[in-house]
Amino acid sequence: MFPRSNIVNIQDRLKQAQATHNMQLGEVYTIPNVGGQIVPTSQPFHSSVVDSSVAIQLSMGNPLPVEKALMERNDIWHRIIIQNGAGIDKETALKAILRTVSPADLIPVKYQVIGTDSCFLVRNCGQALDKLCKTSLIIQTEDSHMILTITLGFASIHDLKINIQPILLTGLVKRYALDKKLLNLEEFHKDADIYKQVYCPLSQSKTLGHVLRLAKSTFALLENLNLKSNEISSLSALEPAHMKTVKYLDLRHNDLIRIECLEPLKYLNILELWLDGNPLCENYSHPQQYVEAVREYCPNLLKLDGVTINSPGLPLIFKSYIKNWQRRKLVEQFVEHFFTAYDSSDRTVLKGLYHENAWCSTTVGTPTSLSSKKCLEPFGQENRNLLIFGKNSQQLLHYGSETIIEALKSMPASQHFHKSFCSDLIFDSDEVVVITVEGLFKLANGINQILAFNRTFVLAHEEENEFKIRNDQYHVFMPSGGMDNISCNITNESPLKFQPNCFSSREKEDMIILFQEATSMKSDHCEKFLKYADWDMRKAITIFLHHYKNGSVPKDAFYTSMA
Repeated sequence: MFPRSNIVNIQDRLKQAQATHNMQLGEVYTIPNVGGQIVPTSQPFHSSVVDSSVAIQLSMGNPLPVEKALMERNDIWHRIIIQNGAGIDKETALKAILRTVSPADLIPVKYQVIGTDSCFLVRNCGQALDKLCKTSLIIQTEDSHMILTITLGFASIHDLKINIQPILLTGLVKRYALDKKLLNLEEFHKDADIYKQVYCPLSQSKTLGHVLRLAKSTFALLENLNLKSNEISSLSALEPAHMKTVKYLDLRHNDLIRIECLEPLKYLNILELWLDGNPLCENYSHPQQYVEAVREYCPNLLKLDGVTINSPGLPLIFKSYIKNWQRRKLVEQFVEHFFTAYDSSDRTVLKGLYHENAWCSTTVGTPTSLSSKKCLEPFGQENRNLLIFGKNSQQLLHYGSETIIEALKSMPASQHFHKSFCSDLIFDSDEVVVITVEGLFKLANGINQILAFNRTFVLAHEEENEFKIRNDQYHVFMPSGGMDNISCNITNESPLKFQPNCFSSREKEDMIILFQEATSMKSDHCEKFLKYADWDMRKAITIFLHHYKNGSVPKDAFYTSMA
């Protein structure tokens, strides 16, 4: 939680910021509302509607002085309507529009659906409106197109007073960690409190600059800045005056194409930098070339992409090695999902991850003392290294998802320490991915003994871009090295809570069928309950039972009457 004194300080700074930052992102949000729709309160000037035919005239240079004058004014709001926009995802639509007007800036606010259309407000964006007109107000999306209509001079800024600074400040405070001096702006425009009011992706330099200035005026202590996954293609907004205290910068998974994009970093004291996931990383065939190129812009750099680079004569050592950065998201998602599910109270949730013809085996390291033998004992019944009375190694080679799940359920409950993980992508093709993961864990029986593991997964590519485990080789052993070294890898790590996810439409269809069997409801009603519960089966059943007991489930929702 933020200290109370800091909150008061932030409120004071906000008042100062509102007095000094009177710009596009800085008026007060008091939009008059009639029937839930945006409406102007007064029209001291004549508005003008621009459709495709008018846009063509403007793009051809025809003299339309009224429209031209309205487009250049910065004291009025314009409304952009997306025809039949109700059926288009909000972010898909706005991304397409912003991509069309780039590099001009456009800040959509108060996006809403009205009937079959959707609309939003903009202002102070003459260059962007001019670019839209040059497309005849026909915007291409990935698989279709959108047709726009613009009402120039929809309302005066004195009638519609919009200020998103309090909204941005709320989002910034929520994402700031005082103990780490860290501001996490990863996918900032998707922040729930911001997204519903204003669409301000940090890929727009003007927006990024404003957010960083607001952050600097709010947080005196700022050393860590995370700008991951914001589709940033330019760093011109990283002004030294607002970034001079930042030492650790995360720019992973953005759109930086050339190394020259790092020019603004020359004037900062960056000690640790993350760049992987940017197209510029693919321009180098050798790691050392990449390191030297980055050093040209960050001469004080100690770490690059998690690798220590300030040790002359020593090879670069990677904690995790994933050569193909496009696979990194798959590896990270799989590793987190698998081990979080494995540590859950019911390992049945792992069932969907294993192929029906999968293989699984467990081996255990050789104990070196009586204490280590006792620690490894819980895994002895599954150890294929030993010939166990009544079993042989072939019996301990489990085949089929059902058999594997039963074997995993028989193993002791555990808590894995994700901070200790090292993940390597050791084979990658269109059909098969091989991942090896090693790290630390402890048994969830109250004993604080730390164990180590190495696990190799062979994942096969299935339909609908889904991967399933075809082979799982699990090895448990005692960790090497001193306990001080081990402790630093697991400090202050709490168990991750398993969140059930559905990664394909086929899985959702299976859940609907299971829900039908449990409730006797029709599929469309089952789907509504599951969607409401974010596809959490237990939660959906609980909600259904509550509504059923209250008599609020309609009779026509069932195939047959329930006893």
